[in-house]
Amino acid sequence: LFSEIDVDFIDSLKAFLNRQRKKDGNVWSEDYKYKVLKTFRSVYNQAIKDQIFDPIRNPFPKRISHPKNTRTKEKLSVEEIIRIK
Repeated sequence: LFSEIDVDFIDSLKAFLNRQRKKDGNVWSEDYKYKVLKTFRSVYNQAIKDQIFDPIRNPFPKRISHPKNTRTKEKLSVEEIIRIK
């Protein structure tokens, strides 16, 4: 099965992750998709270390880029904090 893992497989995995939805219908977060790919790469790299797979055919880039943080956090102003006290 490791012989079937190539760049096309990784691209298909990324496309699959992009199509997935949570039970509430929302898409998976970029952080979650990154974590899935990172975990998959870790398992793959362990197989290379255990000499189950040839490192020359490693389909992963050197690094999997972490998505940019697109979330903005709302912060209380100093005045709002003082009003709470």
